[in-house]
Amino acid sequence: MTIRQIAQQVPVSRIFVRNALLELGPLRVAKKNRELWRGAFSGNEKERAYLMGLRAGDVNAFRQSSQVVVGRVSTTHQAMLELFQQTFAPYGQCIMEPRKVFLTGYDWQIRVQLNNSFEFLIDEPIRVPTERVLLYEFLAGLSDSDGCWCLFEDKGKTACAFMISSQSKNLLTQLKKALEKECFHVYLYRDREKGATKTMRGVAGTREIRLTKDSWRLDIHRREEVRVLARRLLPLSRHREKIQKMCLILDEVNELWESMGPRVSALKDATKEQTARTIKRAEIEYKARQSMAGLRGRRLDL
Repeated sequence: MTIRQIAQQVPVSRIFVRNALLELGPLRVAKKNRELWRGAFSGNEKERAYLMGLRAGDVNAFRQSSQVVVGRVSTTHQAMLELFQQTFAPYGQCIMEPRKVFLTGYDWQIRVQLNNSFEFLIDEPIRVPTERVLLYEFLAGLSDSDGCWCLFEDKGKTACAFMISSQSKNLLTQLKKALEKECFHVYLYRDREKGATKTMRGVAGTREIRLTKDSWRLDIHRREEVRVLARRLLPLSRHREKIQKMCLILDEVNELWESMGPRVSALKDATKEQTARTIKRAEIEYKARQSMAGLRGRRLDL
């Protein structure tokens, strides 16, 4: 407990508590960042490539101090929270906090404190691995973080596509060339221009934002090629929802949309329902914490 917490519990003045502690001998007040264990990175090159793929997408990392690197992501998807926990739990304690946001009302931010062996995550990657094995590990991380597997109807049959959106044209250009060497037909084009206005519809209204950079998109449309890619990434993926999508893409028995369509709709409905539950949990937790903070404030005033 901190000196303030001890003083409130007894109750006595903080000066009294401090003097009493000093009489007991040299002590150090516990701080949260000292309580969190941080393990060294494994050094595995495949793991590094996957983590760099995550970093190229939605996962953010920054240096908090000379000894601490923080990794974090904000999401409303339970599958992404599970992925982050699964990936970083061996290296540090993952902490979840609810937030109040414009777009969905509430969401979760999950973060972890890492030691200096993870400083390679601080800067966004600007290169794609050239080694074939590491290329697919990197792509699995990027797919889990920022990729999209799509299933839709095309003339009565099930069509599929794989898409990645990013503001880093250089990275997507390198990825396009690497996948073309693997015999994929890849399309790269500018999705939105710099300066364009984007309308964001939140739960409480709409906002318009102006893009500060061009937005680019990489697509693979040919059904057999999407299946080949899904077959290669499926063993490497850690995102539960995207694993389910890949399994549907690889189901060649139910190729007709008549049989596949209901399964795709059921998966979408289940994902929406779970996302709604995740947002609701964030709302409840956020309001509970705000209420507790208010109570503590009133106690201090008294």
